[in-house]
Amino acid sequence: MKRKFWIDFFWLLVFAFAGAILVVLAMIPITALTHGTLMLHIVQWGQTLLMMLLPAILWAILYKKERVSEVMHTQLTTWKVVSLVVLLMIVSLPALDALAKTCESLPLPEPLGSWAKNNADAQQLTIDTMLDVSGLGGWFELIMLMCIGTAIGEEWMFRGALLRCFKGYNKHWAAVFVGLLFSVIHLEAYGFIPRWLLGTCFVYLVYWTGSIWPGVIAHAINNLWALIEMKEAPKMLEHFGAVTVFISIVLMVLILWYIYREGQQRAMLPEGISADDRVDSDRES
Repeated sequence: MKRKFWIDFFWLLVFAFAGAILVVLAMIPITALTHGTLMLHIVQWGQTLLMMLLPAILWAILYKKERVSEVMHTQLTTWKVVSLVVLLMIVSLPALDALAKTCESLPLPEPLGSWAKNNADAQQLTIDTMLDVSGLGGWFELIMLMCIGTAIGEEWMFRGALLRCFKGYNKHWAAVFVGLLFSVIHLEAYGFIPRWLLGTCFVYLVYWTGSIWPGVIAHAINNLWALIEMKEAPKMLEHFGAVTVFISIVLMVLILWYIYREGQQRAMLPEGISADDRVDSDRES
């Protein structure tokens, strides 16, 4: 990779690491004053704000010396695109669920298999504690934390700042690498492949629409569904047949193609440069 990538990436890591230090320091009084669900929620908010969102913003302003709106592609998108993204995430549920179950059933070589199982059990225990909320206020805060806050923080870090590090590179390879790093950072073996595919797809949503918000919306919906499943709500997607999964995949492809065409048509510049090329050109400028 080019030297410029490593410099940009290094400084992004510096800002993220500084945020991580602040989270660790903040955990000292937090763990002394709180425990259980409240403590985990505060820590998660700290990680989202201090390790994702704030480092991405400071990296853009202090290091890149560029407007945050340009680095993060925060321009608004259309309601039509938003509707298509919502529909995309709904129809993708059978395919994503089938992929996740397939990955969970795959045997892993030792010691990776033991680590994956122990890590999954530990994460499940943490999640169960975090989901121990009650009342309308508790649910509102939980959704804001695990869906809205996490989606914005991770998208601004990965599909905003990290994607900007790949300026001048082939956009398809950039999408693959950003999706890969997005999956790696979660340290979850069984969900590695589904999260990699989703992370890569979210990059293409930025390419095709010229905006980061479709990816944020898709990310939030995906997290919301995961939250519903984790809370043991009535499972509509408990049993899938091959036909259902096939239809889900076909609909996903069609909607993604339509989002791509919609982005090309609505974001055409006066010079005839499409949104797809504009985002790529922004990274090369």
